[in-house]
Amino acid sequence: MQFIRSLAKKYNDTSLIVRILIGLVLGTVLALLVPGAAWIGIFGDLFVGALKGVAPVLVFV
Repeated sequence: MQFIRSLAKKYNDTSLIVRILIGLVLGTVLALLVPGAAWIGIFGDLFVGALKGVAPVLVFV
């Protein structure tokens, strides 16, 4: 339980920009390693939707 709390704290302390970059890198690596896995596309759609939701906030802040 302590491990999960420390992991959650570390995640929350990480800036949004770093989290987005990590997601981009992981997505690129996954696409290169498993090019035929169409089921992974849902994660891409979710990620793009999240970016669309966050982009206006980043622009106006």
